[in-house]
Amino acid sequence: NMGSILRSGWALGIDGIMLGRGCVDHLSPKVVRASMGAILNVPIFANITALHLEQLRQHGYLFMATDLDKGQDYDSLALTAPLLLIFGNEAEGVSEDLKQRCQAFIKIPMNPQVDSLNVAAACAIIIAEIARQSRLRT
Repeated sequence: NMGSILRSGWALGIDGIMLGRGCVDHLSPKVVRASMGAILNVPIFANITALHLEQLRQHGYLFMATDLDKGQDYDSLALTAPLLLIFGNEAEGVSEDLKQRCQAFIKIPMNPQVDSLNVAAACAIIIAEIARQSRLRT
């Protein structure tokens, strides 16, 4: 998943990826291979702490987490502010600690018979919308 997220992010122009403790090792051979060069072109910040997050908040970043219950449909939101998107793992989602830091929640409307999307697919869908909105602004 991380290699795919990096590759999609590179293709869609993200500014970087932040990884908290417990995330996959972004330098593992599988991730490096799957990234198809993105790992050399997308800034990656590992071991992000609460202090780092607070510094980003003080610099005006909007924290937005994926959440199927609280989230607004991704295509109904203006995704133009400096934004920190938070994706959880497929089994547990975003932690409660991170949700408490968020000012907004986002979701992808789906067939109700489907429990979830692969995190790499969900990430690509949402960042594609951000890229689309960015192109409309310029």
